[in-house]
Amino acid sequence: MHNIVDFITAQIGKDNIKAFWLVGHSQGGMTSNRIVRTDYFKNKVDGWLSLSGGRIGGTPGRNPNFGLGRPGAAPTARASSAINSSMAAAMAALRQDPQVDISFIYSTGRREMDDKGLPETSTWATKYSCGARVKRGEIVDTRPGYVYDSSRLNNLNPSWGLLPAGGTAEIFEFPKCQDGRVVADVERLDKGHTEGYEPHITEELVKMMLSAKGGKLQQAH
Repeated sequence: MHNIVDFITAQIGKDNIKAFWLVGHSQGGMTSNRIVRTDYFKNKVDGWLSLSGGRIGGTPGRNPNFGLGRPGAAPTARASSAINSSMAAAMAALRQDPQVDISFIYSTGRREMDDKGLPETSTWATKYSCGARVKRGEIVDTRPGYVYDSSRLNNLNPSWGLLPAGGTAEIFEFPKCQDGRVVADVERLDKGHTEGYEPHITEELVKMMLSAKGGKLQQAH
């Protein structure tokens, strides 16, 4: 990954790169959380978009039925417990907020979480003296996304994910953060872990990323 970043930066020119974001889904999000803490990335990354890959600033609880079981069979309590335990172990080392300065957007499906849902506060927002979280609006998509877990068609689980469909996403923002940072949560109603993002909410996430302060890569040595 270092080689890829170095190559792209050399080809484009670091002065032509407004901002450098990490984006990862599920384990990819946890990987982003891990690598943003490393010496190489922490002085280059301007923001992280976590797609169901963990929330810095306070993590929501998992739906107790979260799990995928095996193809063609109903998920078992043991399978769900094993998955939750495995993910909890992977996240244990990443519970503490990273010692970096980045914008952060967290997006997740409502059905992935337990009944408490998204936390209304964030230690990451507090770090940048952001205002109290406010609901910025809703994004409605009639067109479905493209991605889904095609290996589980005989074992569809709402918390893990159903077939692609349109949907509504609620956007919550912690406003007026210092240094032009963006700290926000996006909750996709009636969505699970594996359902791909619809076009309008995808476009809105990109706009939120572009609205944040950038330029750390230009300053990196």
